[in-house]
Amino acid sequence: MGGKEAMRRAPHPRVGGRRHRRLLAGGLCLLTSALVACTDPAGSPPSPSVPAGSPEASSPEASETVTSSPSPSSPGSSAPPSNIPADPEASVDESGHVTKLPGEGAELLSGDGSVAARVTVYDTEVMTECPGEFAEPPQHGSYVVVDVAVAATDALGEGNLLLVGPAMWTIVGPDGAVQRDMETTAAWTCFATEERLPYTVAPGESVRGRLVLDTTTTTGQLVYSPNGGEGWSWPLD
Repeated sequence: MGGKEAMRRAPHPRVGGRRHRRLLAGGLCLLTSALVACTDPAGSPPSPSVPAGSPEASSPEASETVTSSPSPSSPGSSAPPSNIPADPEASVDESGHVTKLPGEGAELLSGDGSVAARVTVYDTEVMTECPGEFAEPPQHGSYVVVDVAVAATDALGEGNLLLVGPAMWTIVGPDGAVQRDMETTAAWTCFATEERLPYTVAPGESVRGRLVLDTTTTTGQLVYSPNGGEGWSWPLD
């Protein structure tokens, strides 16, 4: 699906702190894997595929809690970042994520330093029941329902889509354990399609919706980390 095009146009996060300055200097592109291309280099329509993290692509039974750090992006999925200055005012947690408060947005930068997209978490709520007509109880104990807004600019790059589905998110508990694979069939029964956050956002598009995570962990930090490494975190408690 135009992987080379995605690598050339992948945005980079605005990050801060000494650790991030070292990562940028080392040539780590944090968000290349958050992009997929709509067309191939020849301009012909791509063959049908399932977005990462969709119900068809994930197992309803899967829910994994681990204590190790997320694995890095697969070989060949990273591209060298442009020379983007680190923000000295940014606060970085022990896992290397830039910390945010509710209502604060995470900015993803394009290769020239322009803002390609902004992801904002406004609110989180723990639920054990959902209002959906065909709602089912959570498979892993609780739902964490997140009010998320995403705005992508033209700097994201023509033909690119930003991935913001459940597979891009994790929860880090107070004990440091990482909860991932929180997408279940039950979670998809919580709200109608038009109320849910979509999987992808195109250049120039702004969306807002509910992200539903089926989880055993309801306190700690909610993390948006598209490549499985450093990203941004918002408090759950």
